Amino acid sequence: DSSLARLSDGAPLLDCNGTHPMPGEISKLADALKSNTTLTTLNLRDNDLWPEDIIALAEALKTNSALKTLDLTRNCLRPGDIDVLGEALKSNESLETLTLAGNQVGTGSMAVLAEALKRNKTLTTLHLNENALEAADVAKLAEALRENKHLQTLDLSGNWIGSLGILHLSEALSVNQTLTNLNIRVDKISGRSQSDSLLGFEIFLLAEAV
Repeated sequence: DSSLARLSDGAPLLDCNGTHPMPGEISKLADALKSNTTLTTLNLRDNDLWPEDIIALAEALKTNSALKTLDLTRNCLRPGDIDVLGEALKSNESLETLTLAGNQVGTGSMAVLAEALKRNKTLTTLHLNENALEAADVAKLAEALRENKHLQTLDLSGNWIGSLGILHLSEALSVNQTLTNLNIRVDKISGRSQSDSLLGFEIFLLAEAV
């Protein structure tokens, strides 16, 4: 209820980091978001949100026209939750930064989100680090990058994308002209850390091919 009070006060930032809302509170917050025109940043990190919370937030994103930053780091999200958010991104026209880090959603969870990236025209920063993604997931994201003309920053660090995942990204970025910041650190190839720069992993792939 205190979150709703701050929302009704017209605050541009709502920080609910680690507050562990009671059942039903996120739904109330989401309902208020549908018509809110002042909140631009919503931090919901570390709250172990339930699927019904994600559904409520996704519905709000379909109509909200003010929110620019949404942080859902470490909320034990499931592949179905990512799908729900992806569907919302297909019609959302305001969100610029989406952070889904540390949810360990696992492989097979990127199909709907990747399709959303082909349509979405406002998202410029997407954090997917520490999500147990594999090369097959990166292949779907890479396919989206061939069509997306707005995303500038993509964080895939701490995933298991391997050499094949990097190849998918390299091929997509030979077409994509807008992504300028790609983070793939932490993952390992042949015992060596991947570079966090496009130039770095292109050189690495060349060295592997020789």
